[in-house]
Amino acid sequence: MLPGVRNATLGSHIPMGPGSQWDRVTPIGIETTEPLSVMCDSVEAGYFASMATDVVKGRAFDARDRPGAPGAAIINQELARRFWPNADALGRQIQFGVGKRAAVLEVIGIARNGKYQATIDLPAPYIYVSFPQQFRSNMTLFVQTADDPLSLAPTLRREVQSLAPDVPVYGIHSMRETFDAHGLLASRIMAQMVGATGLLLGVAGLYAVVAFGVARGTREIGIRMALGATSGSVRRKVLTSGLKLAIIGGALGVAAALALTRYLREFLDQVNPQDPAAFVGVSILLLVVTLAACWIPARRASRVDPAITLRYE
Repeated sequence: MLPGVRNATLGSHIPMGPGSQWDRVTPIGIETTEPLSVMCDSVEAGYFASMATDVVKGRAFDARDRPGAPGAAIINQELARRFWPNADALGRQIQFGVGKRAAVLEVIGIARNGKYQATIDLPAPYIYVSFPQQFRSNMTLFVQTADDPLSLAPTLRREVQSLAPDVPVYGIHSMRETFDAHGLLASRIMAQMVGATGLLLGVAGLYAVVAFGVARGTREIGIRMALGATSGSVRRKVLTSGLKLAIIGGALGVAAALALTRYLREFLDQVNPQDPAAFVGVSILLLVVTLAACWIPARRASRVDPAITLRYE
């Protein structure tokens, strides 16, 4: 083992990474209409310990699962529930693949459900097969390190090339980089869309309320201007009214957000749900947007002609 390396293993799919591999799986002894398309991962013995993936029932792969030995598979809890909802999945047989490449595998373990493509994934069927028995040409080397993983990248590249000069080594990334770039992508896009939609609805609602108030107060504004009020004072009055609404709404929103953070902790990774900088930043943003939303009604109110307004009334 290289200095600084705690564990190393092989797998064909990067958790939360780009792309995925799928295979057709059919339970043997159960009538089904067609094979189920399932995400698949060909892994080496030691994968589950290295990747901190719990095998909650049965065993993980080991030296017994070699070429020529009876085919073995480890399925996740969701696939076990799909195929054998009222029975024990251990020891059951499945047909892995279709046609000439189909193989009969025995379920030797059940792994805990996980997130395989994105943080927002619902529980999905997943199957692990033994790499020595189900060879894949495109594999990923997972290395658990004691320090910064990327600092060992040159050493690992040289080591792999010294062992297998013809094997290309590319795409060296930390799991944190992969998680941020791919695992959180769908959540980030959804959050941005929801945030932008909420902001637009809030601005539109605030503008409508302020504009309606200005329209109803046209006579009052005309009288004030007839008595000597300046355009600037009228604008300030309208902007102040809008800011009062924004401050009240912002205070209620912050209180509600603080109350709901306890339910959001499980969905956040290395993020403080009560981060003061986030609350202050959003509050400032809302105040700026409020001023922008109130500016048009305020400008319109400051241009009221008192003579026309009073004559109309």
